[in-house]
Amino acid sequence: MLGRNHVIVGLGLYLAADYALGTGGPRSDLVNCLTAAALGSLTPDLDSPHSYLGRRLWPVSRTVSAWARHRGPTHSLLACLLVGLGVAAGSKMYPGWSPYFIAFAIGYVSHLLADWCTTEGVPLLWPNNKRFRSPLNFRTGGMVENLFSLALGSGLGYWFYQSFR
Repeated sequence: MLGRNHVIVGLGLYLAADYALGTGGPRSDLVNCLTAAALGSLTPDLDSPHSYLGRRLWPVSRTVSAWARHRGPTHSLLACLLVGLGVAAGSKMYPGWSPYFIAFAIGYVSHLLADWCTTEGVPLLWPNNKRFRSPLNFRTGGMVENLFSLALGSGLGYWFYQSFR
C-alpha cells in the first residue's frame, strides 16, 4: 500500500477505536493522537529508503534496510509486540502521553493490516518468510487501493466536517 493510503487507513482505524472506546477527549488531544497515528502508520516502512518516512529519515532507513529487506521484520507480529512493549514502557514513564503512544501503536498495526490486504502480503511470523494475505487482496498502487482510500478519506473528511463545525 502507498504511504498516503497508509495514513488514511491509520487515521480511520484510530478514529474507529477512539469512537468504540468512547474516549472523546479534548480536540487538541485528538489532533495530537491523529498525528501519532499517522506517524505510526508510516513507521513500518522505515525498512525502505524509498518510502515516505524513509526518504525523510534516510540515515535510520538505510541502517534498517541494510539488515532487513522491505516487508521483513518491521511487518511482523514480533514488531507489533515490540511496539506494544514500547507503549507500555512509555506510558509508565510518561503517563500523560499514553493516548499518543496508543495512537502510534494503532497506526502501526493499521499498516500491517493494510499490507495484509495486498497481493504481496506480510511475513507475520518473521523470521519465517511465509507471507500472509487477505483472501480478498489488491495490487499495491492499483485502482482498488486508490478507490478504497478515496472512499475512506472522503468519509473521514465528512466526519471532520461534522465534528468541527
